[in-house]
Amino acid sequence: MRILDQSGAFADLPYELSEISVSDGAIFARFQGNSYVMASYSSAEIALRALKKLRIAYQQHENNPEVGFGKFTEYFQFPPEGDL
Repeated sequence: MRILDQSGAFADLPYELSEISVSDGAIFARFQGNSYVMASYSSAEIALRALKKLRIAYQQHENNPEVGFGKFTEYFQFPPEGDL
């Protein structure tokens, strides 16, 4: 599954190969030694809600037998704060 940053313009990364972290209200992804700001929210609580949506999307991706690792036909874009 692919993950896109909040704006959809800066980062398009493979979820399975990325390390995701939260610091205050920011969500970061680390991939191949580079760090990317994936989303920015007003609080850590809201950022954790976004991570919960990411986990749910990945679980749905994993449960879909037609989409296998390496095909990357599904993606998750971090939502704007108003959608959380």
